[in-house]
Amino acid sequence: MTLSPDDARAFFSLWYCIDAFVSQRRAVAPGFETPAQMRGAAPATVVRIRDVLWSDPTLLDAFVAENPFDLPADDLETAAGFRHAVKGRFYVERILKAHAVFVAATGKQVYFVRGLSERIDDLLARARPVGYGSMVETVLLPFRGTIVWDGFPIVHNISFGPGLRDTFKDAYRTAKARGEIVQSLGGAPRAAPLPTKGPDWGPVVAGLARAADGLGKPDTALQTASFRLLKQCAQLTQHTLDEPADEAALEASIRASRRALKHLEETFARLGSR
Repeated sequence: MTLSPDDARAFFSLWYCIDAFVSQRRAVAPGFETPAQMRGAAPATVVRIRDVLWSDPTLLDAFVAENPFDLPADDLETAAGFRHAVKGRFYVERILKAHAVFVAATGKQVYFVRGLSERIDDLLARARPVGYGSMVETVLLPFRGTIVWDGFPIVHNISFGPGLRDTFKDAYRTAKARGEIVQSLGGAPRAAPLPTKGPDWGPVVAGLARAADGLGKPDTALQTASFRLLKQCAQLTQHTLDEPADEAALEASIRASRRALKHLEETFARLGSR
């Protein structure tokens, strides 16, 4: 779910040029006015330069028109495509094998996003131990037919309850069913709707999962164990409905369900031996 090493090098090389141009043109960071200097810039310096760039889109137009570092036509075309960048807040709803699922904070758009040279979940895990399921503020960019982020996210330390998590999950599932997941920026066609294989059980299972989460306090140890198993099985069923399957999450849910079943069996055995 990252760019290939060659694509990552090409991405960073282009941005060293753009950042250097912006820094020089607007005197943002003296001493960082060439691509070579930008290679050694601290993240805070790069963020200051990018803030200036995104506040004035004409700087990107000027970079493409002037081509100050004599870039080839392909690189200029890629740079021009950055006009279609999407800046905002996104909920990282899940991590799939090839992409991370970003849902706009408004819930109106869903994106497949790839990391640069580092996996998105690895970076988020350092910023916030829970990893994905995070709200991030970042810039999404088109690059060679896919969507990447700019690599400088602000990770908001926000806790999400079951209701809000379900809202973003439903937004993803709806966009997937309708073929509306955005996989490229700049007017390229979206993915075709997935073929219909039968009833959409997603809303039904989501309702069961919410009902299981809303169960009150059990009266007995046996009920406690059975409620735990019910919740785990509901979560497991939700994972089996995901296409493409998140294999790591599915395996973790299976293990959790087994533990819940074992706990129920042990609880029943203890009560029966009295």
